[in-house]
Amino acid sequence: MCTTTGSAAGTPFADLLHSLAMPRVLKTMRRSLLQEGLVTSLKVPDTDNVIPLHDVSFVDDMAVPIACPANILTSHIADVCGIVYLVFRMYGMELNFSPGKSAVVLQFQGPGKRKL
Repeated sequence: MCTTTGSAAGTPFADLLHSLAMPRVLKTMRRSLLQEGLVTSLKVPDTDNVIPLHDVSFVDDMAVPIACPANILTSHIADVCGIVYLVFRMYGMELNFSPGKSAVVLQFQGPGKRKL
């Protein structure tokens, strides 16, 4: 990601400023995904237990897990990416979509995966 204002990108304090800003950005992103029903969780077989899956981040790298039926996976990915993009823009950050910088890693599993 790159910033359009405020982070002093490329300066010695850029990493510190980024580390101070990210908790607020991630909190907003998580709340927005939750409000839109886009938080992924897994049900433990043969129980009533549900385990939420959370995003992980390290400095300026982030991964957001998405698990859903194969027939809606691509639209779910588009919805999540749209929300993440808009939240980061709200804070003056622009996600880097250059080759090798952003990626979606797909793996279709379960019933219907061969149909796609």
